[in-house]
Amino acid sequence: MARACQVPIGCLLAAVISTSGFAAASAQEAATRVVHESVSCPACRIVATRVRALRSALNLGEPFSAVRDRSGHIVVSLQASPPVVLNVRGTILRFLEAGRGRTDFSSPPVVFSCEHGLICALDPRAQRLYFYDSTLSCARELRSEMLPANSIVQLPNGEFVEAGVWPTPEMAGYPLHRYSTEGAWRASFGVDVPLFIDTASEGLQRSISPDGRGGFWAAHRSAWEIERWDSTLRVTLRIVRNPAWFQPYAQPHHLSPDSAPPPQLLAVIEDTAMGLVWSIARVPSTRWQSAGVTARVTPDGRRFYAPLHPDRLYQSLIEVLDPSKARVVARLRINATLVRLVPGGIAIGVRRSSRGTVTELWRLRLEGWSGGGVR
Repeated sequence: MARACQVPIGCLLAAVISTSGFAAASAQEAATRVVHESVSCPACRIVATRVRALRSALNLGEPFSAVRDRSGHIVVSLQASPPVVLNVRGTILRFLEAGRGRTDFSSPPVVFSCEHGLICALDPRAQRLYFYDSTLSCARELRSEMLPANSIVQLPNGEFVEAGVWPTPEMAGYPLHRYSTEGAWRASFGVDVPLFIDTASEGLQRSISPDGRGGFWAAHRSAWEIERWDSTLRVTLRIVRNPAWFQPYAQPHHLSPDSAPPPQLLAVIEDTAMGLVWSIARVPSTRWQSAGVTARVTPDGRRFYAPLHPDRLYQSLIEVLDPSKARVVARLRINATLVRLVPGGIAIGVRRSSRGTVTELWRLRLEGWSGGGVR
């Protein structure tokens, strides 16, 4: 396991030489397409339906990651519960168990799609990676160096890529990290020049998902930009935009009563059947000022704010894009906070209030689309 780096500039210098001979393509080598902000398909519309709320009485906590296997099971990892296994109606079928002989995970696992369309779960605290069969029974496990991650994909050669920001000598300044088939760190990559993470941690945050060709999409959280990486870890396409409602930023944001919270691009996923890419962004609600705040002052005099009505802070902007033309096919803004996308038109949302947190299952559908495709 990589050691934590105590000196920030040392972390930065270590990151520059950490790639161990591995070099990903620079951004300049990839095709770049700028998104046209106008909707290109007037006949298209997104339909978003809340299917079910997972009962707060179960004390499940907030959703941490989500995945769907080839059998249609939806697995949602939660911060205060073992991962739940759902059907498409949002019914909890059971809880996902850890490795053979153990039922509990040591920390909220990262669940993701892995070999043969099945499900894997990384328990970073236990340093274990679990592989599940089609019945969601643990088929095998291995010891892993992988750290807690926003999201993980498995490449066709069996290696793994995870998205995360960590101040270790090997990983500092990079958003993406490659691991061997046995879960051993191999390289960190994803930016041309490593970023100084103490002041640019938001600029390093990514969410990744499979692209249907053995590679993956990577969405920047603090700027509207997505990249397509192939299975050799080369960027083949960058899709960028700079709309007035989403100005890029790099530093972490603290809630203020005087300014709207910043937007975040939370997830993208490819619909391989339709040849389109879905995205969800968390954007300031039109009523964010009515959320109210309560202040907390630290011993050193710093002031932090928390919302009195968290559900009034954000809305979700759902968009469907045609990457081949860099066009927005359809968009929809809803009074809900969606945080994860899984294949088959499923989204995971969270509803926060002063009484607690409720995780929700949503169904998304695009109507009126007549053709096109990802190229």
